[in-house]
Amino acid sequence: MERRRASGTLGPSCAGSATPGAAASDPTPSAPGLPAECSGVTQRPCRGCLGYLHEIVGDTPNDVRRALRRIVRSLALHGLSAKDCVDAELVLAEIMNNVVEHSYLGPISGVFSVEIAILTSGLNVVVEDDGAPMPNLRLPASHPHDLSVELNDLPEGGFGWLMIRELAKDLHYEHHKGRNRLQFRLETSS
Repeated sequence: MERRRASGTLGPSCAGSATPGAAASDPTPSAPGLPAECSGVTQRPCRGCLGYLHEIVGDTPNDVRRALRRIVRSLALHGLSAKDCVDAELVLAEIMNNVVEHSYLGPISGVFSVEIAILTSGLNVVVEDDGAPMPNLRLPASHPHDLSVELNDLPEGGFGWLMIRELAKDLHYEHHKGRNRLQFRLETSS
């Protein structure tokens, strides 16, 4: 399969024009609480939207790291507090790395998108990819681990979705027409 190169685009706000090189996409249904005008790449003003970020990310860990740096820098420039930026980075890093590690397996490669609407009430995020669907077409279950065991008996993984569920609200996953779509909300204090 031919490998496509990722290119990041961060729009300054919904009211501005799209950043040069922005990937055109069909408008998609908005995340819960996301103004309809903020879905997809938009040129229209958005009521209640302080900013809009659209990032196209490649399928390697280095692509994820570069995209996260751009996203967090832009969130800080939009006035989010250091704590809100850290929370967003933790959740996005886990989700984006899950796409790379689990959705794009073996011969499957590609790019995925991260769209963030910055609202006064928080961040509404949509992550879409065309990789392998989640097992059983649903979000993984997350159960607290017993951490009172010996160090060698601690589980190696399984903490990511627990953290995501702790920090993100209104998590919703669907697989439709070969695409995975995860949408959620992050509350902010700023």
